[in-house]
Amino acid sequence: MASRQSEMQIFAAAAFTVMTEILKKKKTKTLVDYKSAPKTKCQHIIQDLRFQESS
Repeated sequence: MASRQSEMQIFAAAAFTVMTEILKKKKTKTLVDYKSAPKTKCQHIIQDLRFQESS
């Protein structure tokens, strides 16, 4: 029983560590995305819509 509880604690700690790292990477990535990428993505979408509208 004790070994099972120990395994669960290790698993929980590992899962917490992994989730923390994922969140750190997401925060870093979203900051970069919001600074540069959305402007270019929006411009492409607007250009596509204008092209479709003019056709």
